[in-house]
Amino acid sequence: MQITLITGFLGAGKTTFLKRILREQGPSVRFGVIVNDLSELEVDGELIRLGHSVSEEDGTLISLYHGSISDTRRRDFGRALRQMQEAGVSHVLVETSGGSRPGEVIEELKSCGGAVLHAVACLVDARAWCTTTMGPRAAAHPVGERRHRSPHH
Repeated sequence: MQITLITGFLGAGKTTFLKRILREQGPSVRFGVIVNDLSELEVDGELIRLGHSVSEEDGTLISLYHGSISDTRRRDFGRALRQMQEAGVSHVLVETSGGSRPGEVIEELKSCGGAVLHAVACLVDARAWCTTTMGPRAAAHPVGERRHRSPHH
């Protein structure tokens, strides 16, 4: 079973990215999804559940909320991976919570026999990154919008 890990800080666009993958999948692809949310509210799981090709009923959606799969929900994550295997899912998309530590999630993946890490996608909010690393003026003018002035103007 192949695993694609989707990680990044809160607000980086992980759920939007995951929804796009599910929306654009071909008819021959059958993904399973494990979505993790730190909060007591199941926000991301509910967003994935609405209008996509995965569901709890057919064993292709597992939502783990109220804790991180790299910490308090780590054992539950291991069980979820085994459930996906039992359901015959060949490729699982794992969306971590913004507070998860990807290294520890990967360690748990390694302990699940038959699971192979296919890819890791780490998403970044470019505007927040620019503000943090280069200051607010850099974020106000995204790279594609910057105008270069010649020294003579």
